This record gives sequence, structure tokens and C-alpha cells, in this order.
Amino acid sequence: MSQKQDKIQDLLFRSFDDSLNAEEQKELETALENSQTLREEKRQLEMQRTAVAAAGAGLSFKPFFAERVMRRVTTENKKESYSDIFFETLFSLFKRVALAGAAACLIIISYNLVKGENLKTGDALYVPQATYEAMLQMSLF
Repeated sequence: MSQKQDKIQDLLFRSFDDSLNAEEQKELETALENSQTLREEKRQLEMQRTAVAAAGAGLSFKPFFAERVMRRVTTENKKESYSDIFFETLFSLFKRVALAGAAACLIIISYNLVKGENLKTGDALYVPQATYEAMLQMSLF
């Protein structure tokens, strides 16, 4: 399409929703008088607008529709999947158990070091000194 045709078509579309100034109105009327195709396009557009208006005449949104939609969108974005919630809960429980276990180990080690006569780590943890022969005998059974 040429620039002139584009301008005329733009004027035609705008004429349905906006008021055109006198010069634009005159230019559109002249183009409609001279072009059967443009008149047919205008007629089809008028029919489409009438059909759409008639189809949606009884339909309207309830009050505060936009606010309800936005609230639902933000609420849905905040929800996490069940697997995310499960693993997050499991991780928080594991941290508590791990801290309690570490504290219990420290208490046991401290107690054994205080009660023991020597300060060897193996004795504090009740790890017996194993020899190579003893380990071989244990693996044979």
C-alpha cells in the first residue's frame, strides 16, 4: 500500500472511535466517494462492530474485577510447589537435629576427656586401638 492509502485507511479506522477534524473528514469522504473497495471495507467494519457490540451487550465485569484479578495473580505467584515446601521443611528440621547431635557429641567428648586419664582423641571417642591382625581376624568372621 502507498502512504496515501495507509493514511486513508487510518482515517477510516479512527473515524469509528475519534472525531476527525474538518480537513481529515473531507479527505475521508472524498476517498470513499472515489473507491468502491474502501466503501465495502467501511461497510464490513460497521457490520463487525455491530456484531461485536450486540454479542457483548449483556456481558460486563462485576465491580472491582481488576483488583480481584491482580490479588489472585500476586497470591498465585507467592505459592510454592508442594515439593519446595516439603524440602524446605525437611531442611529446617535437619538443621535442628544436626545442631542437637553436634551438641550431644561435644558433651560426650568433653565428659570423656575430663574423666579419662590421658587426653588422646581415640580414648575420648571410645575408639579402641586396632591392630592390623585384629582387623583381619574381624573380617574373617
